[in-house]
Amino acid sequence: MVAARTTSMSAIDVASSGVVAAGPALWMQFRRQAIAAWLLLALLLAGCDRADTERQIRDNVDRLQAAIENDDSDAVLDLLAIDFQGVETSDGNNATYGGYRAMDRQLVQRTLQLLFLRHQKITVAVSQLQVMSSPDDPLSASMAGTAILAGGKGLLPDSGRIVRFEGDWLLDDGDWRLTRLRWQ
Repeated sequence: MVAARTTSMSAIDVASSGVVAAGPALWMQFRRQAIAAWLLLALLLAGCDRADTERQIRDNVDRLQAAIENDDSDAVLDLLAIDFQGVETSDGNNATYGGYRAMDRQLVQRTLQLLFLRHQKITVAVSQLQVMSSPDDPLSASMAGTAILAGGKGLLPDSGRIVRFEGDWLLDDGDWRLTRLRWQ
């Protein structure tokens, strides 16, 4: 009978070979890399959320612009919150009492109908649009920008205006709705 030669390594031999000693160091390095990867993923997802919010609100501003230019008051109202409030201010302050014209959804609809009757063609050009996600509330965002409004009966506009505006948006059932709009 031939005796099988067995090789066994004692704990001391394993430790001296570096296998056991490297185990905890490798585990700690892996753990740090895993934590760093999760943090990076969380930051990327948070950035995507903000980018997605900004894209959706910019798309809604484009839809508002197209709805006004196409004489579609229903499409405008679809983008406004039920409790929408609009205030035109004369002094640039955003205080409700400083404004000389306040609007709710019903007055927005009437004003649009009047504008559509008065002007055969309305042009809206939005520039310098900034969208800011709320750092405290992922369901709200704000915007600020400038709009050039022009209207007329023919090819050339017979009236126009430059408007500076600020607005607040709220995420409602997956759709961003304009809750407040201030302009001067």
